Amino acid sequence: MSAYFSQSQRFNINNLEQMTLYIAKNSSQILTDYNEISKMMYDVNWYDRLSQAARGNHNHIIDNWLVFALSSDPYIENAYFIPQSSMEIMYRSRRAKPFVPSQFPYNELTSGLEAAPKGLYQYPAHQESYFVSSKRQVMTFSRNLLDKSTLLNEHPTVLGTFIYDVSVDNFNEICAELHLNPDDEIMILSDSNIVNYSNNEQRIGTLVSIAEERSAAEKGNRHLITMDIAGTDQKLVGSYASTGFLATIEPFKILVILTATSCMLFLLLLAIVFSRRFSRPIREIIKQMRKMESGDFDVILPVKSQDELGLLTRGMNRLADQLNRFIEEAYVAELRQKQSELNALKSQIRPHYLYNTLEVIRMSAVSHGAMRVADMIHVLSNQLQYVLDYGESMVTLEEEIANVSNYFELIQVRFEERVGLQIHRDPDVSMNWGVPKLSIQPLVENAVLHGILKKREGGLISLEIKAEEGNLLSIRIIDDGIGMDSKKLKSLRERLEQGTERGEGKGTSIGLKNVHDRIQSLFGSDSGIHLESIPARGTSVQIRIPIIREIDRYAKRISG
Repeated sequence: MSAYFSQSQRFNINNLEQMTLYIAKNSSQILTDYNEISKMMYDVNWYDRLSQAARGNHNHIIDNWLVFALSSDPYIENAYFIPQSSMEIMYRSRRAKPFVPSQFPYNELTSGLEAAPKGLYQYPAHQESYFVSSKRQVMTFSRNLLDKSTLLNEHPTVLGTFIYDVSVDNFNEICAELHLNPDDEIMILSDSNIVNYSNNEQRIGTLVSIAEERSAAEKGNRHLITMDIAGTDQKLVGSYASTGFLATIEPFKILVILTATSCMLFLLLLAIVFSRRFSRPIREIIKQMRKMESGDFDVILPVKSQDELGLLTRGMNRLADQLNRFIEEAYVAELRQKQSELNALKSQIRPHYLYNTLEVIRMSAVSHGAMRVADMIHVLSNQLQYVLDYGESMVTLEEEIANVSNYFELIQVRFEERVGLQIHRDPDVSMNWGVPKLSIQPLVENAVLHGILKKREGGLISLEIKAEEGNLLSIRIIDDGIGMDSKKLKSLRERLEQGTERGEGKGTSIGLKNVHDRIQSLFGSDSGIHLESIPARGTSVQIRIPIIREIDRYAKRISG
């Protein structure tokens, strides 16, 4: 009898461990899923829009995100987003119930984010008392939406906070599946041993000592089992009564055996009845696969059913059709590639011929004593060589400024020195820093043509280069030309942002638009051109880009 009792006790403990492991694995999956839901704010489809909405008045974008979050999991009861700029609580709820913003404990629900602003904070289960007449138990999760450009900082910039309430029914259902005894208790503890969830609501939010729980379990003739919840810093604690567990397990054991036996008999019968029905279509599919292996993709199998074999047959037919199209497209692509290579060889010949011709003309001018003309041809040759070199997208600041200087030499000769240029560079700005090629000269040219030359007395252009906070390089082109009124300035800004060239004055913004688009494609939508102008006073065009200290490493990163 004692041997049987000992064996039964071991069976009891083993099953308790298996049951605790089952709850721990399911809890791990649930908590991991909610962590991933909060991280979707940083997905490419959401981050740019949410970050812009958090900075400004785009409530519909935040509302769309909250609706998306609610639809991502059926147990999410409420979703909130609080922009840091306004601290306005925007929310969506799964149920129609009045919300009381003054009762919403924002500081309490997000208190853990102060110590770990980049992580996910989980607040213990509680009643959603900030909804009128609601007694529903929820567990609250919160995560900050951070400015990506400050993620490496010790204190990153917080754009807003995403908070969502999850019904504890998710965890209650796991416990209900195991038919626990009334005295059995399941607890999920945080890393500081705070009870985040328990099937005993009185324990939620309390501080638990594992040593004290184990001592109490030994005195009360109970089993205490603790397990880490994988993927989190939380642990699962199960406290089970020593008696009555076997009586609970035995009916399920018999039920599992009967169910497994019935399923095996049913599957055996199903295999015997339908084997011949399935074998013929399978043989036809195998025959088609052999033809495809030999390169024949023109045979189409008839679809005779809507079951899995019908789906497989349609898939084989689509595969054969797509392979045929792929072969044709690959052939055409190869022809186009060869044509592109030929055109590339031709394009290499033209600039080389042009450089040689200009050099011949320059030497002819030198031989006739026309040194001014020779110098102009030399400057023009250097500028053409800089512009027509397609191999680089990033150059040093020194190279770009040299190109601007070459351009200005020609401008001063052409317009009899009506236009002046001043370059101011802060001492902490290195001439070896990288900038997009042809990003400054088009803006200087635009200032000359549309600002200075429209004044009878000419004018001055100032090029100011300095480093700003946030690892940014600021390049500002300022002219004292005719400027623009507010209507024309607004129209020009809209054309830059909308990506279309329409309306009057289209030609004046092509250079600006080209530089603006290239900067945004390299550094993101937060970069680009910023315009300011005052009528009869002048115009300021500013470029802000990240500081690129090593051009080669950056070029490899954007090409890779």
